[in-house]
Amino acid sequence: PGAGGTQRLPRLVGVAQAIALICEGRVLKAGDALALGLLDEVVEGELLAEAIARAPGVTKRRLSELPVPAGDDAAEEAAIARARKGAKGVPAIAEAIRVIRAAGEAEFATGLAAERAAFLALRESAEAKALRHLFFAEREAGKVPGLESVAPRPLEAVAVIGAGTMGAGIAVALADAVLSVTLVERDGEAAAAGFQRVADLYARQVKSGRLTDAQGAGRLARVTPTADWSRLSAADLVVE
Repeated sequence: PGAGGTQRLPRLVGVAQAIALICEGRVLKAGDALALGLLDEVVEGELLAEAIARAPGVTKRRLSELPVPAGDDAAEEAAIARARKGAKGVPAIAEAIRVIRAAGEAEFATGLAAERAAFLALRESAEAKALRHLFFAEREAGKVPGLESVAPRPLEAVAVIGAGTMGAGIAVALADAVLSVTLVERDGEAAAAGFQRVADLYARQVKSGRLTDAQGAGRLARVTPTADWSRLSAADLVVE
């Protein structure tokens, strides 16, 4: 949106759809983009060959010269309401809505200038600076000084204390990483219930097609429920 998107996209798909696409960050499949008018054509087969075959008949057009299609006021208001609801106070959303709507009210160059001014102001905002700080801080947090020559300990067996919703999810993540998991609970009944949660999580993945029956069974086999806390001593890592 900071490079002309708020002015070009409305000329292809209309103001309401432009607000939805930009403010909601929607990702479209090719067929959906074609239906909206965002694509001219979708082809099957080898892309380069199809492109070469069509190249002689391509007519250049400038989006900046296209008019913004007449919109539906109700659809635009609905798109604005959805965008504002999902914005959670993010100032960029309100500014994006403003400049997208302005695309149909002024010349293309005027709209680009308005977009650029909004972008520059947002770039210097406290929110933008905080997001940039967060971006770099998250990456810096993973760099611990002095570890360059340290060999990691072997990690094969992990114990998870507590088999509730979170503990079951952690057990699944560990089993997915091909680790042996001991799921520890306060008594046998709680351990069995926790193991069932893990089994249910894998059953859902099998049902959705993310895993085969064999893959689901293999990963579940890596998880052992127990109420014997002495089993913790055999673990390379314990997660509480």
